[in-house]
Amino acid sequence: MRSLAKHIVVALCWPSAMLARACAGWLWRCFCLAWARVHLGAAAVPVDNQILGLIDFEGTRRIQLGRNCRIYKRVRLETRDHGQIIIGDNVVLSPGVVIVAHQCVTIEPYAMVGEYTSIRDQDHALQTPTPIREAGFATAPVTIGRDAWIGRGCCILKGVTVGAGAVVGANSVVTKDVPPKQIWAGSPAQSIGQRQQIPPS
Repeated sequence: MRSLAKHIVVALCWPSAMLARACAGWLWRCFCLAWARVHLGAAAVPVDNQILGLIDFEGTRRIQLGRNCRIYKRVRLETRDHGQIIIGDNVVLSPGVVIVAHQCVTIEPYAMVGEYTSIRDQDHALQTPTPIREAGFATAPVTIGRDAWIGRGCCILKGVTVGAGAVVGANSVVTKDVPPKQIWAGSPAQSIGQRQQIPPS
């Protein structure tokens, strides 16, 4: 009898527990969205974005998000000087992504950026007599094209354009432009194939 009672209690409580977890998740996402809108301004963060963790904003916060983006936890967005970050519609930023802009980083619609990828439009200046920390930066804009997919753990360096529909393999270091629809991988990254258009079935 006790066993039966226990099963009845579990059966009654399980939907309530599931509902409570779902509500908690929804409230957390609402809080994360509100956090972003407070830090960047409501106009810079449309309300249909899915923000799943508190974004780490640093610097001047010259950042614009598109619509219906999905941004996971531990993402860091940093702008310095006159730099800006422009993120298009339907972009995915996976956990741990870091984007730093001293000039401009643009991520076009439907692009996906894998976990722990670093995208930076600057390098430390090296050819100076001063310590590197005090030598300033060399900058050049970075663009991630529409429908591009950047794999996990990549490093995208200054001045690089990843073309529309291109794919960059995990843990790659991208030092030069990736043409549209090509697949690149390695350190430094180089072409390893072509993304083929798959006809509808």
